[in-house]
Amino acid sequence: MCTHTHTHTHTHTQVQVIGGAGGNCTKKVVAATQKCKDIGCTAVLSVIPYYNKPMQAGLIAHFTVAIKNE
Repeated sequence: MCTHTHTHTHTHTQVQVIGGAGGNCTKKVVAATQKCKDIGCTAVLSVIPYYNKPMQAGLIAHFTVAIKNE
């Protein structure tokens, strides 16, 4: 997150910044997504949980929780 804050500070938010908030733990992804929003990121890029490899319903639930809690 330091890079995102640094970018916003030095560009005075004149550029769009996409924050990264991916991981296996949905709770941590929600927290990282919120942090990206708090520091002013334009969007968030998140990868699917890569170690536990949930089924499609699990993926939908993972990203739905992250979006609803932003």
